Amino acid sequence: GILVNDPAFTNRDGVYFQIGECLLKLGRPAEALPWYERVLAEFDQSEYLERAKRRVAEIKAAPPARPAAAAGIAGNNPRPTPAR
Repeated sequence: GILVNDPAFTNRDGVYFQIGECLLKLGRPAEALPWYERVLAEFDQSEYLERAKRRVAEIKAAPPARPAAAAGIAGNNPRPTPAR
């Protein structure tokens, strides 16, 4: 990726923030959190700073995610189809 091929890439904060956004949209907030925190730790003048702060607060305030099977996802149908 861009961060490996060009470690001096000047928009790393944007890349980190967008990785966090993608993970969050995939329902993986625990994996997204370190990317937002990295924006906060490494970029004190970032245009993404305030949004990253908000995301960190939202993730930390949210209850822990339930496993997919417990949430009724991944084939765990709460109303099984009757046998024929």
